[in-house]
Amino acid sequence: MLPRFGTGAKARYYSVPGQTTLVTQEGAAAVQDAIDYIKKITKNAPAMEWNQLLAFAAEDLAVAQGKTSQTGHTGPDGSTMVTRINKFGSW
Repeated sequence: MLPRFGTGAKARYYSVPGQTTLVTQEGAAAVQDAIDYIKKITKNAPAMEWNQLLAFAAEDLAVAQGKTSQTGHTGPDGSTMVTRINKFGSW
């Protein structure tokens, strides 16, 4: 079990001191199941590596949304993840 989940009526709450408390609909058991599954399927997977082009694409969206207070995966200009990635390289 995850150590920072509450118990009883607070079992849906995940708290880290000094950070925002997260609330799940499913509770700690479902979160632990998801973590266990991810560990199982990625056991022999290569480590992830930083990709600067993806970082540029993400920053592009963050800057555009910061100007409009918009959220989501589509930019204020209608851009998508694919169009933003292609702006900085190919994949």
